[in-house]
Amino acid sequence: MDSFYLTSVPSHLCDFVSNEFVDIESSAAKTKRDGSVFNTKVRDTTVKFSPEFYWFNGVLNQIGLEANFKTGWNFNINQMETMQYAEYKPDQHYKWHMDVSVMRGFPSDRRLTIVCAMNDRSEYTGGQLQIKQMDGKTFEPELNKGDVIVFPSFLFHRVKPVKTGIRYSAVMWLNGPAFR
Repeated sequence: MDSFYLTSVPSHLCDFVSNEFVDIESSAAKTKRDGSVFNTKVRDTTVKFSPEFYWFNGVLNQIGLEANFKTGWNFNINQMETMQYAEYKPDQHYKWHMDVSVMRGFPSDRRLTIVCAMNDRSEYTGGQLQIKQMDGKTFEPELNKGDVIVFPSFLFHRVKPVKTGIRYSAVMWLNGPAFR
């Protein structure tokens, strides 16, 4: 089974989304899915959330469903979360974590994590996304504006500290019935 799926969207769509998010209020990112914990030692970034029926949610959802089929993961997907637009400034990061919260009592659990690079690598240094693959090796994709990676939400991953510039990404999760 593949550990990830790579594709891309046209970079002008990233510019369009970024322009639409300029006026949306941002907040410090939290480390718990239920929004209960701030811990900047684990996660230090700001985020904005899309409206429920935002058009780019549909684009990322379609990519996630395609990845689920083409990789053979075949997870039971029945829900998508709204897109999170993240901004990482110098020294901001997100340490090793998984996006799934099994045994937390939610009616659904995250199955797939979808990450779209919203700006080009030449605009910042550091900020690399790293994913621990199922074989234990660390994968560090070179994501440029418009590149999308999809991976199972139970894989450990992180965003290394940004050194210079600002890193922007759009993230979405596809969910399925709670794990048993």
